[in-house]
Amino acid sequence: MTRFSIKNTIRGIQGATLLTLIMSIVVVLLELILGFVVGKTPSRTGSALLVLICGGAGFYVYLYLAAQLGLLEKWFGAKGTSLRRKLHI
Repeated sequence: MTRFSIKNTIRGIQGATLLTLIMSIVVVLLELILGFVVGKTPSRTGSALLVLICGGAGFYVYLYLAAQLGLLEKWFGAKGTSLRRKLHI
């Protein structure tokens, strides 16, 4: 009656989970690498720098992969297409 597709829902959840897994691997590896530069117990400035770099990289990886898989258009419609064009992805 409602034409709800559980198969499409599961596929979307799997896609988001895969993107999250890849993003977290990138963030953890980057944090390990930068941990050698900043130190084991960084100062406030070092911590802020670590969060900005790792968070920015994670955000970009997730956004890039979502754009490559066509998920931006599914999630955001025309805004996703616009975002994809602005970021040249």
